[in-house]
Amino acid sequence: MKIELHYYGRLTEITEKNSEIIECDALIVLDLKNILGQRYPKLKGITFNLAAKNTFLKEEETIPDGIIDVFPPFSGG
Repeated sequence: MKIELHYYGRLTEITEKNSEIIECDALIVLDLKNILGQRYPKLKGITFNLAAKNTFLKEEETIPDGIIDVFPPFSGG
């Protein structure tokens, strides 16, 4: 499956990319998070969220078609 990822915030520094298309066998969000942790070891210690169509995805959800946004944790204030 091809997945288009868009990175935001400090995740662009970690991945050194704003976006990319990856080929992987991830079926659910948790699988994709694990794959990203393997590709970018610095992500392993960071909490990050995935979203599609302006909705955050839960780890057990099936990966939807289209663009997946990858967000760092938000800080409140």
